[in-house]
Amino acid sequence: LVRLAQEHRRGVFLWGDMPIKHPELREALSREVIICHWCYEPEGDRAGLETYRSKGFRVLSCPSVRTYTAFSVELEATRKNLSKMIGDARELGLEGFLLTTWEFGQGSGFDLAWPWIEMASRFGRGSAVDNDSEFLPDFAARRYRIDGAAFARLHRLLDDTLRDLLGKLPEPQATGLVRKALYRGMISSNWIARDHPIPKTLRHTPWEP
Repeated sequence: LVRLAQEHRRGVFLWGDMPIKHPELREALSREVIICHWCYEPEGDRAGLETYRSKGFRVLSCPSVRTYTAFSVELEATRKNLSKMIGDARELGLEGFLLTTWEFGQGSGFDLAWPWIEMASRFGRGSAVDNDSEFLPDFAARRYRIDGAAFARLHRLLDDTLRDLLGKLPEPQATGLVRKALYRGMISSNWIARDHPIPKTLRHTPWEP
């Protein structure tokens, strides 16, 4: 595959989670492969990034805007993850970073992620963002021309406050499942808002209010 890609002046990118768990696979890989090593926890995974670099790979650090387990965005966890993974990419002299998000759709999309896309670019330039309380209001006022403080309050309500309200439910990703339950025909759990199974429409474009 690497040779085929090179014949067409292309490269091969590979997620780093499996080779990091299986050293024999990692050692067998061509060093022409670019490793995209993802970690979405606030503390990042500098050790994993260093492992790939020390083995001679070109590496992209892959942080994430954490929307997949949230109603909107996990604010503090996202900021810390972006800061650590992108900061480590700079300090280790890696190829760069690849910002990710998962489960695109079902109420989660670029419009939701834009503030953190800009935040990631700031970290990439070496700028500091110490907290969301100043960044979010400033972003909303500049980009959307709205009350930035209200924008930030809404995100906090949909993150920490809603998470606390749902904290006793038997599901660790309850806020994310509540969001998905609002979108017709999407996978969710029956115990949230429905007393019957919802249609299986994975191949169907979701209706968005």
